[in-house]
Amino acid sequence: MKKIYIQFRAVCLTILDWLSRKNGINITFNGSKIKIPGRYYRYFTNDYEKENFIFLNQTIKPGNTCIDVGAHIGIYTVYMAKLSNGNVFSFEPTPDSFKTLKKVVAINHCEDRVTILPIAIDQTTGKASFYLNSSILSGSDATRVAEANSLVYVDFGKTSHKEKIEVDTISIDDFAEKNKRKINFIKIDAEGAELNVLKGAGKTILKDRPCGIVSVHVFSYTDKKQ
Repeated sequence: MKKIYIQFRAVCLTILDWLSRKNGINITFNGSKIKIPGRYYRYFTNDYEKENFIFLNQTIKPGNTCIDVGAHIGIYTVYMAKLSNGNVFSFEPTPDSFKTLKKVVAINHCEDRVTILPIAIDQTTGKASFYLNSSILSGSDATRVAEANSLVYVDFGKTSHKEKIEVDTISIDDFAEKNKRKINFIKIDAEGAELNVLKGAGKTILKDRPCGIVSVHVFSYTDKKQ
């Protein structure tokens, strides 16, 4: 019965995605509306990461320059763009997520405020291996694995399929210097690579004193092969 339910749900979300393919579908969370592709309709709860969004509301000011490290499909990117009405630089190296991110920015009419880049933020600028994960299981395990695309290798065992691709990398310090930007806010969700992200942002943090949010993915450190 559970397998039938999962299949039925997948079909419904596929239909909803097709029906909303041009303009997306409105979701409301934490008191704000954002348009997303229909397939993600049930992905975000009404109080999704509530404390983080309260902090965004309290911290980001009009005209601020924000960096979104690990943008996924762009919920934080769009939210920051609406708050700052300034410049948001959104980094997402996962190919499929990058395509969706581009669409989410477009259907929310934020193209004039958001620059999306298929680049991974790292300690240094150059090239690096990037690991894409998918699960052969369903439910919470599948979600955990699928969201763990990262510059670091995480061993999910026999329940996952892993693919390695090469991506461009840049440090926040190099990005800020190259673009002559004062960085006001940094959101980091790098699936275990956050320490290297911070190491590559040292000069910017000392110089610009940005506010920010860092997601620490404990499983990336406890499960990681040495």
